[in-house]
Amino acid sequence: VWGLSVIILYPAQSFVHQVFLAFVLGGMVAGSVAGYSSRMRAFLSFNLPILIPVIFRFFVEFDTIHTAMGIMMVIFAVVMLTSAHYMNAFAISTIKLKIEKDRIGKELKEKSKLYLDLFDNASDMIQSVDKDGSFIYVNRAWKENLGYNDADIAGLRIFDIISPEHREYYADLFKNVMAGKKQDEVETVFIAKNGERIIVEGNIDFRIEDDAAISTRAIFRNI
Repeated sequence: VWGLSVIILYPAQSFVHQVFLAFVLGGMVAGSVAGYSSRMRAFLSFNLPILIPVIFRFFVEFDTIHTAMGIMMVIFAVVMLTSAHYMNAFAISTIKLKIEKDRIGKELKEKSKLYLDLFDNASDMIQSVDKDGSFIYVNRAWKENLGYNDADIAGLRIFDIISPEHREYYADLFKNVMAGKKQDEVETVFIAKNGERIIVEGNIDFRIEDDAAISTRAIFRNI
């Protein structure tokens, strides 16, 4: 429709108005790059009927000025088509990355649920403790053996469940683990919620982030 303006509204006797018409149509083309470039078929359907008639009209005038205007419009068309192509490629790439990110996120979530289920149903006592000694995670066996519930655990630190005579020993172990030294064949005594002493044996390692240990991970068995 807009291409018909070159036929219907073209001021044959006024070069100034011809330039004005070219700028108006060119502005519409430039503005459509952002709006239509995500769908190149829509972009071409909108812009080719605008550009082809105006370029053709300038060339058929067959004088120096109009030929120069025609060449400029051809260059303008190439620049707009190139810009639209790059924006289209960027949009497609962004969409693909979003789809891939969602897919990976879904896979990680499913794997996380799988591992969490595996840990929760393990017979050994599994715990993770941050550098301040607060519990990040304990599994079902840990809760069943010690009798603490989630509300209790939220207010506990690791040394609250260590038997008093073992706290200095465990403090040294904890310090070594946070320094990046895995501790194997650890034997200590946990204090259950009901006061029962539970002798445990296991291994303690660490989780690294930015080249530093940020938490401990331990697996104990009730012996």
